[in-house]
Amino acid sequence: MRKGRTRLGWKRLCTRGFSLFELIIVIGLLSLLIAFSTPSLLTLRSSSLQASGREFADFLNYCRSEAIQKRTAIRVGVVTKSNEKSEEFRAYAAWRWDKSSKGFQPMTKFHFLPQALTFEASRPQYWKQTSYARDEPSILRGDYVLENEIGEFVDENIPLKRKRRIRFLQFSPAGRASITEGSRRNLQLAMREGETFPAPTELKNWVHFSVDTLTGRTRIYRP
Repeated sequence: MRKGRTRLGWKRLCTRGFSLFELIIVIGLLSLLIAFSTPSLLTLRSSSLQASGREFADFLNYCRSEAIQKRTAIRVGVVTKSNEKSEEFRAYAAWRWDKSSKGFQPMTKFHFLPQALTFEASRPQYWKQTSYARDEPSILRGDYVLENEIGEFVDENIPLKRKRRIRFLQFSPAGRASITEGSRRNLQLAMREGETFPAPTELKNWVHFSVDTLTGRTRIYRP
């Protein structure tokens, strides 16, 4: 008899569903979980951007050192067009000038930014909002590397169906940095969260790279 009552009670529990009060409690708990998890997600994104920014700056410094030590020109390029859309403004590598072939040959493998990050395709407007720009306006003066259509080459070291178009800056054997037909003292690049297009006019988090053309040294700025 007791067994029958137990089965009947379980059946009623399964068929009656949730009450309005119970639904309110569940929704409230979910809202709290989302509220507590959002700052953690933002922190993770910020950490990823900071780590990727430092990694790219180290890569630039490494290529400059190699150009000086090997006494040759080295290009650091970012993929701007590819059949693999995931590579565009996310993949970068280096090429060394080879005297025997009289051309640039791959020096490193391709590095990829995390999926949530991208290089800015053009000079950002949100730089102007920063305290570092107000304190030192000259920081923003410079040629933006990825806007330089003349400074572009096609990666010939992969099958035709996966040709990559790459825009680059170049380190000389003296350690100086340049782009094709560049005329300003600094070379600029930016890395941020989000898709490449459309470029935001306001942003709270990014990494700004400024490469001195005379010394080839890279400085990093963040909001």
